[in-house]
Amino acid sequence: MTTPALLIQCPLWGFVPPISLAQLTASMTRAGLPARAVDLNIGLFHRRGAGHRHTWAWENNTIWLDDAVVADVLGAHDDYIVSSCVDPLPEDAPSLAGFSVNECSMRSSLHVARRVKALRPKAFVLFGGQAFAEPERIERCLRSGVVDAVALGDGEETVVDVARSLSQGRAPESCPGLRVLRGGAVVSTGEREPVDLDALPFLDYAALDLAAYDVPDNLYQRSLMIMASRGCIRRCEFCGNRAPWEGYRFMSGRRIYDEIRHQLAAHPGRFSELKFYDIVVNGDMRRIRELCELIIADPSVKLSWEEVNCVVRPEMDLKTLRLMRAAGCRRITYGIESGSDRVLRLMRKGQTAAMAERVLRDTHQAGLVATANFMFGYPGETEADFEETLEFARRVHPFVDMFYPSRTFVTMEPLSPMARRREELGVDDGHDVYWSTRDGTNTYPVRLARYERFSRLLKELGANESPGVNSSLELWRWSSLAQYHEQRGDARQARLCYEECLKLDPDGALVRARLARLKEAAS
Repeated sequence: MTTPALLIQCPLWGFVPPISLAQLTASMTRAGLPARAVDLNIGLFHRRGAGHRHTWAWENNTIWLDDAVVADVLGAHDDYIVSSCVDPLPEDAPSLAGFSVNECSMRSSLHVARRVKALRPKAFVLFGGQAFAEPERIERCLRSGVVDAVALGDGEETVVDVARSLSQGRAPESCPGLRVLRGGAVVSTGEREPVDLDALPFLDYAALDLAAYDVPDNLYQRSLMIMASRGCIRRCEFCGNRAPWEGYRFMSGRRIYDEIRHQLAAHPGRFSELKFYDIVVNGDMRRIRELCELIIADPSVKLSWEEVNCVVRPEMDLKTLRLMRAAGCRRITYGIESGSDRVLRLMRKGQTAAMAERVLRDTHQAGLVATANFMFGYPGETEADFEETLEFARRVHPFVDMFYPSRTFVTMEPLSPMARRREELGVDDGHDVYWSTRDGTNTYPVRLARYERFSRLLKELGANESPGVNSSLELWRWSSLAQYHEQRGDARQARLCYEECLKLDPDGALVRARLARLKEAAS
């Protein structure tokens, strides 16, 4: 059965329902426009062979930036891709193939878009997502020859407008909110006002096969995923997540409560947890208190809030934390990042080590589970600064239930303020994860060594450390070092590290392919 519109999520995404597809499908349905959601990511995950057992592991996300890897993984499943993303579109009429794109799904989305254009030339291919806050990505996709337009900012109204134009025989390139190619140049079709989040339709999770996400790799099988805000109240130097949205917008506590009630009624027995997909949940304390009070007054809403991303701020006091606990909040994740006030200032975190220590103590006292995230080797961090972080961990470990040391240590996120200051910070123009300072004092092995010292301290303290990987820490370590040496042009060391990977994962198809490529280059 054909449909005039497909909304597609390509790998890599994860093991949870793509919230963008649920939101866009709901917007299309409310507008009276038929659309079908296709989570190609989870479909391909279920069809992966033994050689790709760890290809979907989050710690391997950078391999999806390799065109050869994407061609290998997706090429092996071309029949499935065509049946899912091409065959449902009509052959003889205009249709919409909309892709929700992130940095790690960019190449796979282009791969699938090529198949769509080759077999359904009348299809209008629309890309959108947070990744397109970077102009270079917009231009690259538009010049690929398979993307007709890129949607910027909030996509709900834009997708509806494009689909309606196609159904009425009008040119979708005239819809506001797009970037298109005209006369060989990338041009804007006009800007759209940000959407009112309270006015959005409820997420359409019925458009997705929720049973497909019941896999051991998914820690959130029973989690109701909600995105109740866009943007962030902070401007951390290292963060690129806020780039797509200026400022901070949020749903009211009442609107979040109504969404929860709707989803519990629509999917009885499915959800036992609440997971916010927000950059920060406590950006507006009034809406948090409103939500808590509504839930406390309604005994039918029994959800455990898990991994609630919060910033350290003075308003996170014992009274507020106890209110959140009474409403079902169980686990709060804080971006602590460093125990050095000097490094926190370099990061522009908007917090001090003393404030973080007090909030962690109060979180523990309120009966909540606290997770503390840390980074290692931030540009400008000295050995003395790192020692302060170790001392901070010693002080707070009685109040922290889980330490989460970043497995990428410090990433030069392309949309972050820090990445734009690489020259000023003395950082080379190399890889976003495997970068080095030009004076050689801050390299990936240096950051790895600091992480390992931090990890050893946690073991000495008897503190809990989140594994943070889907495979194993040892496999992650060797794989990361292999990629680092390959990026630096040290083929011999890269081969040695990849060989260690094969000892741990003998079926690793991608590792075998990279080893073969290195050996061929050396011959």
